[in-house]
Parts: sequence; C-alpha cells; structure tokens
Amino acid sequence: MKLTLNEGVFMLHYNTENKIGFLKIDALDQKVNIINALFLSQLNNVIDEIIHNNSLKGLIIYSGKKNSFIAGADINLISSCTNKEAAKKLAQELQGAFNRLEKLKVITVCYIEGSCLGGGLEFALSCDYRVCSSKASLGFPEIQLGILPGAGGTQRLPRLVGAKESYKMILKGNSINAKQAKKLD
Repeated sequence: MKLTLNEGVFMLHYNTENKIGFLKIDALDQKVNIINALFLSQLNNVIDEIIHNNSLKGLIIYSGKKNSFIAGADINLISSCTNKEAAKKLAQELQGAFNRLEKLKVITVCYIEGSCLGGGLEFALSCDYRVCSSKASLGFPEIQLGILPGAGGTQRLPRLVGAKESYKMILKGNSINAKQAKKLD
C-alpha cells in the first residue's frame, strides 16, 4: 500500500512492506520540515490508513531532510492565533493529532537526525520509541518566544525522563544532543 499526500509544500509518503509501515516527512522546497495545518491534515489521513490496516505490526517515521527531523511549528501558524480561543483551538488540533499517533495499536518508532525542536519533539514523544543519530538535537525553544509547548510535550517528556530534567528543557529552552538524551533514559 502506498499513499503519497502532496499538497503545496508538504509531502507525507506512506508505504508498507512486510507488515511494517514507513512514513517519510518531507516539506518540498524547504530546508527543514515544520508543522503547519497541511501537515496535520496529511498526518491525520495517514493515521486513518494505519488504523484500517489490520495486518500492520509497526510504523517507522523518518525525515526526507538530511539534517532535520521536524524543526517545530510554523511560526506563522502560531502568530495567526490572535486570541486565546484561536490558541486553544490550535493546541487542541495538535494534541488531537499527536494523541491519535500515540494511541495507534502498532509500535511506532521515529528516527531523528538533525533538529527535532518544539512541536517536532512533541511529535517524536508521541511515538513509542525514538532512535537518534549522533547529529540529533532535541529541545523545546518555545519559552524563548514567551510560550510553552502546547501539543503534549509538557506531559509526555516528564513521564519519560522525570520532572527535573524535563523542566530544564521546557522552562529554560535548553537543547540536548543524542548522547545527553540517552543519559536521561
């Protein structure tokens, strides 16, 4: 089964082989992958396909970009929230998509090479496992914009590594590399 969702700048390419799904994230004509409304729509479509595939055993998610997994949410998407209702709606859309990913009945693994920041890290934390290359950089820089992660990272990271270490990343905006992340495990 192959599903390529290519609208505008985003492309999610999903295929299966030997009961394993492969999802490649690749924002066309962009240096890095970012999360925007189109990405969320395409992600939900892929999740629908996975839910209806009863023979699937696992899902591997990776980036088509050599030095970036997902660099975070599109700043224009965030700045378009001009009131608290719009911000709440955006957070709920992100949380909804990432919760659906987290609740898949198949094992999910994301391979992280390069930057995995903000919403990108929240996306990765929604997977069962994360495998990082030595070039991986993980962090929540949102605090530098005066906001907090809004797509579940403030809940998922503490459950994974404990409150003390997660709050350093969330409240200080510190990024860590793969070696540092492994020590938190």
